[in-house]
Amino acid sequence: MKTKHCKIWTDGSTSKANPGPMGIGVVIKEKEEEILTINRDLRFGTNNMAEFLAVLYAIRAIKKRGYNSFELRADSKLVIMGLKDEWKIRHENIVPIYKEIKKEIKGLKCFFIWVPREENTHADELSKVAD
Repeated sequence: MKTKHCKIWTDGSTSKANPGPMGIGVVIKEKEEEILTINRDLRFGTNNMAEFLAVLYAIRAIKKRGYNSFELRADSKLVIMGLKDEWKIRHENIVPIYKEIKKEIKGLKCFFIWVPREENTHADELSKVAD
């Protein structure tokens, strides 16, 4: 199978309070061309739930478009270290999302990269829809 690769930036946020209404932001690029952005205003939850939900939305979107390899960049160490299995995800509201992500990425070539907040501004702006 030929490799179809993309780069993803994700972010999640809550408005005003944590927990609170959640928003997610996703930017997907192939080479340097932006091919898709996603922003959603989601139900009530925590900022960490929003961070993981952003990843789930991103992975489902790239799979629909036939990508089988990706680099995911996020400014959440919990997301990146959790998905690399370097940190254990324990919170009862996040575990089901984490397990769903792990199921969705089976068979995909995945690279998870932590980036500082300043390198994730577009996804961050998109995530602010819940404000």
